[in-house]
Amino acid sequence: MQMSKTNLRVWNVRAESKALDVVDVSLGKLRRSVRCIAVSKDDTWGIAGTTTGDMIKFSINYPSDPVASVAHCKPTLIGCLAKCGPWKKGKRPESQCYSQGIESILIMSDGCLLIGAGDGTVDVLDEINWKGEFPKGRLLDPNMPFFKALKTTKLLGCITSLELMEAPGLRGDKRLLLAGTRNSEIYAIDMVTFLPLLCVTCHRCAINDIAFPRGMSGVFATAGAGDVRVWCVATCQELLRVTVPNFTCSAVLFSGDGKSIVSVSLPSSPCIYSYHYLTAV
Repeated sequence: MQMSKTNLRVWNVRAESKALDVVDVSLGKLRRSVRCIAVSKDDTWGIAGTTTGDMIKFSINYPSDPVASVAHCKPTLIGCLAKCGPWKKGKRPESQCYSQGIESILIMSDGCLLIGAGDGTVDVLDEINWKGEFPKGRLLDPNMPFFKALKTTKLLGCITSLELMEAPGLRGDKRLLLAGTRNSEIYAIDMVTFLPLLCVTCHRCAINDIAFPRGMSGVFATAGAGDVRVWCVATCQELLRVTVPNFTCSAVLFSGDGKSIVSVSLPSSPCIYSYHYLTAV
């Protein structure tokens, strides 16, 4: 599968002639900018996340036998789908699109979807078995509410990648979902409680300065774009983070008694900040 800002394409490799065949997915009048794609295990259908926060579901229509001919196969659009909002009796449910688009998507073995959005939302979605037809609205909606959220959580930063960890010791209720963010952080999410745990973190940009307290080597502070962090040498874990929006720290220093941190922002917006070591205020 190949995605672009205007279309979806399915590529097929012909082993006998060592050539490539490409077929565009027929989207009709639908126009979306695709950010991510997931394909089912049997290669019969796929789903794509878009910058508008909804999903394009399409059928590939390729046979399971890799040797079989695909000359008559043509991928088609199933629909433009979205998460369903609150249900009101007698009224058409509203679609809820993800803010800042869908950046990552996974198809689970039971058919549910794992969604990572640009606003940091991570959802488990399942199809809704509607009884009857949707109540018709006055205007033609660009998408159809088709999924309900089974579990949801919110992380800091845009979700850039999702990976479901499955191993002989990690199956069923013991599975973990790894989520990477644009803030250079990796979270482990328990699939039962769906609570995130920060596993890996670092500065998202270059580190401009580093400082140790006087007479201590167990902790140190680093300065970068947007924040100042205090780290533990023994555990390699972050102890404290001071975040200032639109702030690039150029230098950092501990006070003589080690109770406060002084940082300097130069040369864009010259400012001097002082924080308490424990309260970050």
